[in-house]
Amino acid sequence: MQFAATLVTPDPSLPPEAQRRVGETLARVGARVGGARPLGPGAIDLAVEAADDALPLIRAAALDALEGLPVDVCVQPAEGRRKALLIADMDSTIIGCECLDELADFAGVKDKVAPITERAMRGELNFEDALRERVSMIAGLPLADLQACYDARVRLNPGARTMVTTMAAGGARRLLVSGGFTFFAARVAQAAGFDAARANWLEEADGRLTGRVGEPILGRAAKLATLKEEAADLGIDLSRTLAIGDGRQRPGHDRGGGPRRRLPRQAGGGRPGRRPHRPRRPDRRALFPGLSRRGLRPMRSPHKPLPLEGGGAGEGVAPIRVSAAGNDRCVSSYAAPYPAPLPPPSPALPPSRGKGE
Repeated sequence: MQFAATLVTPDPSLPPEAQRRVGETLARVGARVGGARPLGPGAIDLAVEAADDALPLIRAAALDALEGLPVDVCVQPAEGRRKALLIADMDSTIIGCECLDELADFAGVKDKVAPITERAMRGELNFEDALRERVSMIAGLPLADLQACYDARVRLNPGARTMVTTMAAGGARRLLVSGGFTFFAARVAQAAGFDAARANWLEEADGRLTGRVGEPILGRAAKLATLKEEAADLGIDLSRTLAIGDGRQRPGHDRGGGPRRRLPRQAGGGRPGRRPHRPRRPDRRALFPGLSRRGLRPMRSPHKPLPLEGGGAGEGVAPIRVSAAGNDRCVSSYAAPYPAPLPPPSPALPPSRGKGE
């Protein structure tokens, strides 16, 4: 049977040594390793031939071979790696911040809101109740501060646009499904290249936030339901889907490769307390490894923000479909028709750390 062993490291000088170690170790367990296919700086794909039932053995051997090296390895069947559906979370995944925490900063209550966010994302609090509580704390915030927050605080994480546009080039449908808010999801989805976005609805009146969030709240259950619904619409099995997120509210997990070592903060940085640090794993803020595990080379995509169409409040806020949890309403009047674009991506692959991609 044909397998693929994908090696990813932030140090471009390491793949040859990693390839040598993996090749020698797998040979000792009866597997034959073919040539390496470069997937980008610091990433290679190794073709592995072994018995049909050898996957657990190959995975364990590859992990042992790379002990002490900051190299991530994913071993999986070669067939079925390419995905037809991408579902991604927004906060601390596609972007590098928590939008509600940043809004709370504008309202002067971030010191109260941020700890609740951390506890909710660790699964210590009910997400829906915690969201209602946090939103109530920013009641009265002027709607103009939402745009100011977006302009000043929201940045695509390194690798986000590259990942989404590369998946698009492979024919995958891409959805941004967030427990955050439609105001930000519409803009981020457009900037990153998603087909559509789903998020929660901040209620507003007289130019200010009311401190209430629209019901029903989009949380983890709704994200998983979206994953299944979209897969059914496309007529594909869940094994052909890729769900990426951060924390307990992510829509699912990367279903393509089974157990393997994961890069800390792979999905954009994560939140405190998510996983104990293990020195042998590379510490790298990038979504780039998700492409490598699919056997995809990152595509350089010029940053060409599409002008948002429409004029009046709630009219055609973006050339993507945006819906709030439980309904198909457009974003509300506080979603200005022409938001500022996010910064362009870095020319380097994988993208380096920084404010924008």
